[in-house]
Amino acid sequence: MRCKSLPDFVDFAFAVAPGLQAIGKNTTCKNQFKKGTMFMEHKEKESVRNTFVTKPKATKALLEYEHAKDVHEKMLARCEQLDHQITQMENKISYQQKQERKRRTHRLCTRAGHIESLLPETKELTDNQFMAFCDALFSYPKMKELVSKLLAKVKEEN
Repeated sequence: MRCKSLPDFVDFAFAVAPGLQAIGKNTTCKNQFKKGTMFMEHKEKESVRNTFVTKPKATKALLEYEHAKDVHEKMLARCEQLDHQITQMENKISYQQKQERKRRTHRLCTRAGHIESLLPETKELTDNQFMAFCDALFSYPKMKELVSKLLAKVKEEN
């Protein structure tokens, strides 16, 4: 059935949806439809619900739907919060790793600088020559013994 006018549409709508019964006369509903208050999604749920008398099952289903929709929106908000927290934790881990790398680099530079201050001649050595020098220096049994004693003393102090 094609509705040629607004009153025809309203009559057709109530014929198709028998669960909805208009309060008052049909002219009241037609006037409400003309004013734009009927079937508008942006209107308050209560105003739409108060306009019609619905069957109990339909009312219950509507309430369950609204509750499910609210729960769904809350869960979406919670998911967004958790995603944000995950991003924060990942950033924190990355920051801590960078800080540890910086501390290690600083420690290595400080120790190598101290060796160069004690033995200025090592500045002239290449990396391979410096490694060979350190290997030869720490291969002597007396040097190993001194290093072992020094490390044992440090462990006792801590």
